[in-house]
Amino acid sequence: MNIVILGMGPSMADYKGGGDLLLGVNDVWKFHQVDHLVVQNSPGQFQAGRAYWIRRSSPLILWSSVQGWEGHPAHRVLPLISPRGTTDFQDLDRFAYSVFSPFTCLDMAVKFGASRIWVFGVDLVGHPVLGEESKLKKCLVHLENFLDVCPVPVVWAPSSPLASRLSSRLEPWPDEGPPPR
Repeated sequence: MNIVILGMGPSMADYKGGGDLLLGVNDVWKFHQVDHLVVQNSPGQFQAGRAYWIRRSSPLILWSSVQGWEGHPAHRVLPLISPRGTTDFQDLDRFAYSVFSPFTCLDMAVKFGASRIWVFGVDLVGHPVLGEESKLKKCLVHLENFLDVCPVPVVWAPSSPLASRLSSRLEPWPDEGPPPR
């Protein structure tokens, strides 16, 4: 199964459709209607207008471990693995987390049975929360550690700055892109 992860970064523009299951973060719904939405910030932490799109979304499941989304009709509590930045691929009931939601989507994709994971819009540039150098470094360490043990091939949108940073840990980008839905 080809699972697509959609973040809100500039390389999301590379996504032209496809994939068997779509996992997205935060207000990605205003661009793509994903099957599962992961939201790890409370409504008040979003800049004006972003929480509106999350409230308005209608994914199969809206996953969150923070308060504020309980009233969403698709809300489900997101059970997390501790400590932050680690995973256990055998624990199918809990998910990994870091300081950015796409990390959780990567773990979900493996546990949902992905045969290949496609990543778009996860660029870590111009991020409203991850502007701090220490948080950015933590994200990169968590990503690199995850990819080192990930049992599933991961391909990253080639226009993303992370694609070159993580290239030794990624599968090369196939010419055809994700298969149609």
